[in-house]
Amino acid sequence: MGLLDRGDYLAGMPMMEPILEIEKDEWLSVPNMLKQHSGGTGRWTLQTLGWANNPEGASHPGRYAFVKVTGSYPRIAAYCGTLVIYRQRPGSYLITQQNLSVIPESWITSGRTTRAEALKTCDQ
Repeated sequence: MGLLDRGDYLAGMPMMEPILEIEKDEWLSVPNMLKQHSGGTGRWTLQTLGWANNPEGASHPGRYAFVKVTGSYPRIAAYCGTLVIYRQRPGSYLITQQNLSVIPESWITSGRTTRAEALKTCDQ
């Protein structure tokens, strides 16, 4: 998440499982949106929701962590999502799924979305 915040796609993208086919523009979209809309310094937190051995539909046999991401920034209405992290071996991990949403306050004031819809994004 630190690499994502800094927009460091050279270091961060290799941590993504190749089947995600993430592109540089997609990687940079979150930090670019934060820079454009955040209104200053904020923070994000990670919460491990649980671990699973060999979950159904997993791309690799092994151990996976399910992680919730939440963020708080002065002018961001919602910053949230989930990560699924595969433990390749001790100390080596791949992001096998990521779903992050960033909804600026300006989208609410402009009528692009409502506060209830923005907050609902984080309830999923």
